[in-house]
Amino acid sequence: MGAGVIDSVVALSNTLSDSDRLELVRRLLGGVAASGEGVVASYPTGYILYAEGEDATYECSSWLLAPGTNLANRPFLAFIYLVGLAYVFLGIAIISDIFMAAIEVITASEGTRRVRTNDGKMIEYTFKIFNPTVANLTLMALGSSAPEILLAIIGVISTLDDTPDELGPSTIVGSAAFNLLLISAICISALPEGETKKIDDLNVFLVTAFFSVAAYVWLYIVLQVSSPHVVELWEAIFTLGLFGLLLGFAYVIDVRGRCCRRPRAVHVAPEEEEEKPTHNVSPGSKNTMATQQELMEELRTKRNSSDLRTMPSAEVGDTQVTGYVAGRTTALRGLTGQRRLQSHDVAVERNSFRESKSPRDGSCRELQGAALDGVLKEVGILAAAAPSPAVDVTPTTNREVIIADTPEGSQSPDGPKGELHFEDNSVMCEEAIGKVKLSVVRTGGDSGHLTITWMTRDGTAKGGTDYIATQGSLTFAPGELRKILEVEIIDDDILESDTTFTVELNATASEVLAARNRICSVTILDDDQWGDRMHRLHTQLRNALAHTFYAADSWSDRFKNALELSGGVDEETGEECPPTRFDTIMHALSLFWKLQFALVPPESWAMGWPAFVVSLIFIGIWTAIVGELASLFGCVIGLGDAITAITFVALGTSLPDTFASRLATLHDEHADAAIGNITGSNSVNVFLGLGIPWIIGALYHRYAPSGKGQYDVPAGSLAFSVALFSCLAGIAIITLLLRRAFAGGELGGSRKSTRLLSLFFVSLWVIYILLASLNDKGKFMSGI
Repeated sequence: MGAGVIDSVVALSNTLSDSDRLELVRRLLGGVAASGEGVVASYPTGYILYAEGEDATYECSSWLLAPGTNLANRPFLAFIYLVGLAYVFLGIAIISDIFMAAIEVITASEGTRRVRTNDGKMIEYTFKIFNPTVANLTLMALGSSAPEILLAIIGVISTLDDTPDELGPSTIVGSAAFNLLLISAICISALPEGETKKIDDLNVFLVTAFFSVAAYVWLYIVLQVSSPHVVELWEAIFTLGLFGLLLGFAYVIDVRGRCCRRPRAVHVAPEEEEEKPTHNVSPGSKNTMATQQELMEELRTKRNSSDLRTMPSAEVGDTQVTGYVAGRTTALRGLTGQRRLQSHDVAVERNSFRESKSPRDGSCRELQGAALDGVLKEVGILAAAAPSPAVDVTPTTNREVIIADTPEGSQSPDGPKGELHFEDNSVMCEEAIGKVKLSVVRTGGDSGHLTITWMTRDGTAKGGTDYIATQGSLTFAPGELRKILEVEIIDDDILESDTTFTVELNATASEVLAARNRICSVTILDDDQWGDRMHRLHTQLRNALAHTFYAADSWSDRFKNALELSGGVDEETGEECPPTRFDTIMHALSLFWKLQFALVPPESWAMGWPAFVVSLIFIGIWTAIVGELASLFGCVIGLGDAITAITFVALGTSLPDTFASRLATLHDEHADAAIGNITGSNSVNVFLGLGIPWIIGALYHRYAPSGKGQYDVPAGSLAFSVALFSCLAGIAIITLLLRRAFAGGELGGSRKSTRLLSLFFVSLWVIYILLASLNDKGKFMSGI
């Protein structure tokens, strides 16, 4: 009967006018849509009838989609969603980079305090407001993992009255697997043949490594043991509380006390005693950071350690900025065609290649003299005009400047004679230097003759064994501002630790000598130690230069950087390189993101907090869109949210960290930024990325009128994924520690060993993806 009725209706419709026929169709579709059966989508402007079958995609719905989108075939939709995911990941990487820069400014902020001594003077010292280890943990978690954490929070909020979202939690586990296994594999093989690097803060690494495994073991206990398929409020609070416990342990283990610098004494007038402590920000502050031109000059002179055999000891210390953030920024700017620093070797190689082509295709333009200064000022590399050629400027270690306002030979005979002192109160030199040269300078005047004597004194370095004990005198003629004295260093083949001796200045008239720097301490290092110190100095200079180079002080700087197409700047010469075709294409593709994120306030404003807040809002908005696109993509290709999360989403969110870790491996002195940060980031992802969403869900279902009394979280395939990753993470961490013990470092070594170990780590990741996917499909240990 049903078929006969349908035939009658069809026959009747043939006798109707076009408008009546459309009205009949509308009413039929409306009836089906109202019944909740069939595959008819209802909209205010009409209805859409979807075909049923294997190729149907009507169930792949989202607020992102326009009506009728799912009428397209599956391959086309899959391609569109995948491209959309990749494009949004690019945008999130760009805004996350700005977010990390803001956090770095916040965590690197410093303050000054003043304390009165017994003799009535005031001692002023600088201190870091945040402990570097604690700041590093929070920076890596909130900066590099903000998308994963926000994805989990947004997923829970959007499904409070429905089945909890799988995409966010699975992304956290998948990202942890990618970071520990794949990024480690890349970093292990990144170093040249025979070079090794190891983690410097091993104690902190052991703490974060323990917590990185314990976090996922605890996650499994919550899902399957303590309260199966239910997250109780105390479990959620305890999960978040583990974050504070991790920070506390890391702070206590950091026994070297790097949170405070060695106090520097200054005399303060009594009326200034009541001044309150002041705060400043080292990164990005024009008052505390050297200009980019000075840093480029330092890199140029110190790049080759064979050309530099001595340097002031004060030049090597704890860097104020992290190389990880600078490396991440450099990598992303290279991907989007923005102005970024190019290493000198890469720039030279690139120039050599391009010089073989037409000039228009691009060798880096060599900028010298006034032209260089003009361009550097235009793009912000020079903060102030260069000094006049008539002024003799000699920089010293403590940033003082010796200035002679009149040409030599025209000094006033009645002017002050000045005082003599060492330019540096301590220097380091290589054992094979031959002779160490120490500068004695004249300040406060330049008229008349001044004569002093000098002599060496033994310390741990002994005259006749480590150096040639000697003495002498120096006479400064009118107008002379600097003289050099030399002490011969004895080079031997004996393996020994650092040794030190001193050189003292003396004079018959006490007014000839300045009150400071009358004694210079000389530290002799063997060849290996000297190379390590030079590498550390070079790394610190690169990081400081990158931080000042990428800093934006105004919104106009942001928009200028967003619009400008560049091929990079040589970090040592300041030469501008023209963009490649890749730079041009990527600049055009990413222009939408760069202009949008130029609305973020500069990091230098209000200690970076405005940039922090606005960046976080942008990340949240686009992370919500990533969640929708990822679910749609998985739906049309037949993958569940869990597998989509541990593969495509984890890859997209972790790719910028991959570039940054590789650059940190190549340029940092130790492996902390490349490997050590992974374990801290992985553990904090669980504590924040699941602790906060679980608290939201548990509170809602306990206290909200529509709540169910308890927060049901089906373990599903997540429990198996967590258990599997915990086992593989333990294997990976033990392998890294064994390599440190037997190969001298976690990274690098012989080419054969690094390739084998990288292959081993990649195979662990493949095993994780394969077994987790089979479990999600119910084909492998689906009961776990």
